[in-house]
This record gives sequence, structure tokens and C-alpha cells, in this order.
Amino acid sequence: MATILVVEVAREKARRFADTLVASLLSSSIAFAIYFAIAGSTFVGIFDVPSYKYRDWQLLAAIPLGLVAGALGLITVIVIGVMTKLTAPLAKRTILRATIGGLIFGLVGVALPLTLFTGTDQLPTVIRDGATLGAGLLIAVVFAKMLVFGLCEATGFIGGPFLVMLFIGGTAGTAAHVLIPGLPEGLAFTTMFAALPGALVAAPFSMIVLTALTTQIGALQTAPVAIAVLTAYLAVSGTGTLMALANLARKPAGPAPASQP
Repeated sequence: MATILVVEVAREKARRFADTLVASLLSSSIAFAIYFAIAGSTFVGIFDVPSYKYRDWQLLAAIPLGLVAGALGLITVIVIGVMTKLTAPLAKRTILRATIGGLIFGLVGVALPLTLFTGTDQLPTVIRDGATLGAGLLIAVVFAKMLVFGLCEATGFIGGPFLVMLFIGGTAGTAAHVLIPGLPEGLAFTTMFAALPGALVAAPFSMIVLTALTTQIGALQTAPVAIAVLTAYLAVSGTGTLMALANLARKPAGPAPASQP
């Protein structure tokens, strides 16, 4: 999977593609051998998603799930931008800025513990107890996670967005299953789990492989995942929406009007 991710993201030219492919495969294989010898575990099957039988209609169902995932990805980007602008006046007061960020993060964590940390350890709870938690609480967790992630990014906390986006997508998928019981949880979870980061990163094969490995859903069940990832990517990045949003965020404010004498 690491090899696929490097090749997709790096986008090497044809004359360097073979060298990059071989080097990535060799380095990732050695890294895996060392890690497994020490830890004795992998991320394969870490999310115990309920199995379901593949049906053709699931390919069509993956399209709206992918669109929703793409919309949530855009909202996450917007929240990060808003939090960055709100905390900009505190840019030189790093201790105060980090204290405020940590305080709000802690308060949200007390109210909604599932929003804490990267979400990797929290997703099994979402999968197992999603129906008990209810759609309302799951949706609240999704948007609260966006808020605290944007706040942490803006106030100096260390960490990347990838695992957080997987958590938001997976939780949103579980909420979709609770709202529409006829939609298999495995289908809703895996499609949105992969589609949300897939909407923002041009690495569709990596998202599909990651989902297949971490959930062990089966070969046929990866087809809806592929449809959802491609739908989300084409709707967000493929149409230029994400780039337009980024350019808008970078656009400097217009000059102040001249004062009258």
C-alpha cells in the first residue's frame, strides 16, 4: 500500500517511474519486516466492520455516499480555514493561543469523548455501538471532530489530517446506516471511510487498498468503495472546487478605502 501511495502522490515521470516503484517497494517491505518483528501486529483488519453480501444496487448507493463524503471533506477544509483566521491575532502569543486551543479541545473531549485523539481507537466503538449511540450523537461527533481538529491545527498542536479524516468519514458512514437501516453498515462505513480523504487527495487506489486491508470487507465489496472514492474526488478536486476554495483563502483583503479629509 505504501508503494501505491508514493507512486500516486509523487506522480513521477515515466523515466523515473520504474526506479521509484522498485525503491518504494523495497523500502516498504524492509520497514514492514522490521516493524512486524518488533510489534508482531499490523493494521490489517483493525476495524471489525459487519460483513454484507454484494448487490448491484450498492454501486448506485455509493454515489450519494461519495457526494456526502466530499461535502464533509470540504466542510473540514473550511473549518480549518475559519479557525486559522480566528486565531491569527494570537499568532505571536503562542502560549496563550495553545492554552485556549487545549482548553476548548479538553471541554469538547469531556462532552464528546469520541472526538479525542486521532480517532483510530475510537472508531471500533463507533462501529460496535453506533445504533446505541444514535444518529444524532454520531452526527454531533462528526461536526465536533471537525471543529476541534480545525482548532488544534490553528493553535499549534502537532498532527496530520489523514487519520482524522478517516474517523470523520467512518463515523458519518455509521450515522448514514443508522438513519437508513436498509443500508448495510459495512457498505456505508467503508465507502465514506475511503471517500472523505479520497475527495481531497488524488490517491484513489491507495484509499481503496487501505479500506480493503483495514476492514477485510472482501473483493466484491471494494467495488462500491471505488465508486464512492471516484465520485467524491471528481465532485471536489476534479471540478476545481477545492482549488478555488484554496485560492479564495489565500486572496489578500482589498485595500482600505482612502480617508476623507
